[in-house]
Amino acid sequence: DVGATLSSAEQFIEKNKKTLTRVIGSLVVVVGGIWAYYNWYLAPQERAAQEEMVSAIMAFEKDSLESALNGTGSWSGFLEVAEAYSGTRTGNLAHFYAGVAHLNLKQFEDAIRELDQFDPKDEIMRLFKLGAIADAFVAIGQPEDGLDSYRQAVSGSNNEFLTPFYLKKAGLTAEMVGAYSEAVDLFQRIADEFPDSKEGTDAFKYVERARSWE
Repeated sequence: DVGATLSSAEQFIEKNKKTLTRVIGSLVVVVGGIWAYYNWYLAPQERAAQEEMVSAIMAFEKDSLESALNGTGSWSGFLEVAEAYSGTRTGNLAHFYAGVAHLNLKQFEDAIRELDQFDPKDEIMRLFKLGAIADAFVAIGQPEDGLDSYRQAVSGSNNEFLTPFYLKKAGLTAEMVGAYSEAVDLFQRIADEFPDSKEGTDAFKYVERARSWE
């Protein structure tokens, strides 16, 4: 019964109270250390990273991509922020910005390297990351690797704008490498799941074209 259960619990605590005290004490130390790390070190680092990256974002938005990447004598670029604040969310985001800047500058290997280091925290950023990596692989003549990244991007994704966009890119890349059956499936998915999207308007045309090449 309940009384017996409580009595057993009390006996266990009494017999093991020294061990329990040590365990609880250790947990308090660990939790306290984590709290101190986040509040005394990481939070100030996060604020500093955000302040450092403001100018780089402004340069990026003005298409001053070299400056956005490398900074100037008075402010840091994405590459420096990513390295100096690697443990922060802003430092993580700097890798993404750097990757896209490299991509637009046609520095494709550098784009892949930076994007690989970016850890997306939501579905949209995951799509952007994998799609950009795929674009870079295709641009350097590695369409098989590009197709693999497109596959990862669209797998399990249902964003009404980005998913059909990358499905079409995946389908075109599949055609490029001769994977016509896969291309049919990719274009057909646009027609079935995203008929009202921009890509959905001519999806059947691409389905029929890929089928004719099978």
